[in-house]
Amino acid sequence: MPKCQNCGHRWSLKDTCKIAFKFRGTSGKVCSHCGDTQYISKKSLNRIGIAAIVSLVLTVVIRPLLPQDFGTSLLLAVPLAVGLIVANLSLVELSNVQQMEK
Repeated sequence: MPKCQNCGHRWSLKDTCKIAFKFRGTSGKVCSHCGDTQYISKKSLNRIGIAAIVSLVLTVVIRPLLPQDFGTSLLLAVPLAVGLIVANLSLVELSNVQQMEK
């Protein structure tokens, strides 16, 4: 779990989920320990994006090699989705500064 850049407090899973699964990483969340607003760092946003692209490419490459039935598709999709969620949570790093969009 990420640490607040202001006070060093380790965030809970609940707080990490709230900031990690927002549509944009530019909206911050207030640290429950010190009250300072924290944002997802630009480096962290880039890593999460790369993880999503890699999972998409793996799906496109592996899917044609498997039998074409619904059960097999589910066996591929569920672990991939769980892995992507865990990866997103583990890749979150916090920053005191809001990242500007270009």
